Amino acid sequence: MNSLCAAITDLSNKFPGSVVWISGDANLPDIEWDTMSITGNRNSAPINTAFLTTVLDIGSEQVVNFPTRRNNLLDIFLTNRPSLINKCSPLPGLSDHDVVLIDSNITPARQKPPSRIVHLWKKVDIKVMESDLSHQLESSFSGYSTNTPVDTLWTSFKTTCLNSIQKHVPTKLTSTRYSQPWSNRNIRKLSRRKKRAFKRFKSTRNQKDWNYYQKKQKESNKECKSASVIW
Repeated sequence: MNSLCAAITDLSNKFPGSVVWISGDANLPDIEWDTMSITGNRNSAPINTAFLTTVLDIGSEQVVNFPTRRNNLLDIFLTNRPSLINKCSPLPGLSDHDVVLIDSNITPARQKPPSRIVHLWKKVDIKVMESDLSHQLESSFSGYSTNTPVDTLWTSFKTTCLNSIQKHVPTKLTSTRYSQPWSNRNIRKLSRRKKRAFKRFKSTRNQKDWNYYQKKQKESNKECKSASVIW
């Protein structure tokens, strides 16, 4: 058990950013995985303690939560990325152990960002919008009095403002492509220069233009890596 725990710890330290799976027939029925405690004495205490301590030290979690041989949970599937596990279920085995079926992703699935509406306030004619909004508000509130409930006044004001925004403010939909959250103005500027340099090389096929493109590519990659580390 000491040799096994040492090998597991060494593996985890050697590949700290990797997804780790440890599975098999551990034959440790004394360990209560739900509470991460030792409840039996069919194995000696040092054996149970050593393995349980190692599992906790490497930040792994037992995925199998059902008996695999009669009423005993003997087969394990430990992973340091339990969120990647889609399914864990038993199947009839060929021997006295049930088969543990694991369905897991290798890497986290990336979800497409939802498209949303963005108002382009820089393209608004403020004076036209102000004049129209003033006229609409005056027309809306002319039929009310001091006895009109506040909620009614607020609803009328809000509706008038939203209608004015919809009428005068142009909109666009955001892209659903993946983006780099650390991208800043300088990175985008370097990226545009790199694209222009490549476009120029494609039209001229000149070695000087190719060298210039490679220079801009290195500058862009360097700035992007630096920004991503800081982010």
